Amino acid sequence: MFKVLCEYAKTFGEDFPISKVVDETAHDVLAIVRACLDANKTYSALTAASTTTATTSTSSSGTTSSETK
Repeated sequence: MFKVLCEYAKTFGEDFPISKVVDETAHDVLAIVRACLDANKTYSALTAASTTTATTSTSSSGTTSSETK
């Protein structure tokens, strides 16, 4: 994990905000950091993008896909 965190810092010029993922397992944190590197987005930008996508996925009936299941 150390190498991936160093790669994040080198790529984005800032440390990964580990304090924002304290409830995650080490495996999940590693996957999140790798997702950031793959998308070439910081954690903040990646979570902002996923939040925007989640809030705009409402269908025309006013229910989200998870509500219609």
